[in-house]
Amino acid sequence: MYNPAMATSGVPQRYEEDYPVILTLPERVDEAMLLTLTRENPGYRLETMVDGRLVISPLTGTFASMVEAELVAQLVVWNKVTRLGRVLSCDGGFTLADGAVKGPDASFVSNGRLAALSRDREKRAFEEIAPDAVFELLSPSDRLTYTREKCEEYVQTGSAVAVLVNPRDRSVTIYRPGRAPVVVRDATTVEIGAELPGFTLDAAAVFSAGEP
Repeated sequence: MYNPAMATSGVPQRYEEDYPVILTLPERVDEAMLLTLTRENPGYRLETMVDGRLVISPLTGTFASMVEAELVAQLVVWNKVTRLGRVLSCDGGFTLADGAVKGPDASFVSNGRLAALSRDREKRAFEEIAPDAVFELLSPSDRLTYTREKCEEYVQTGSAVAVLVNPRDRSVTIYRPGRAPVVVRDATTVEIGAELPGFTLDAAAVFSAGEP
């Protein structure tokens, strides 16, 4: 079995924007292969592109992980009150409508979308479902272009809103289907909108979570 670690071993690694590494393997990476690669390479986060290429990212850094935890915690607290659906952490992956498998840093799936899943479907590790809302954190090793492309892909494949949180310039960018992204800079709080009714992102807490 192919080991993605072989592709980066022995190569000097910079801290800024080295990842993800996108590889074309001899065969398309399907769900079964992705699960096998994930088990064999626990030090990496793996996704796929729409054309079946493998996307390799490192484990989240210490402070970036604190930001992820803050994002998820805010969504969980909101959902505990509203009970509108389920919240997933960065370990949760989805098969998008275009066939790619992606794992947002945080996501929300409404009760309505969960109920719409057929009981007769073939259950999968990465269910074919578009989260209502996804959040992507731009960590120090992430390429901004790829993270933007992921957010655009989410809303193109059925998600109602995608939110890109960028601690580098303290900005929050909101993506919606058929609309230009909205960039909010240096805000203390950000209202996400009707997709997450009553939810206000505490941006100040998110950004401060990633600071020593």
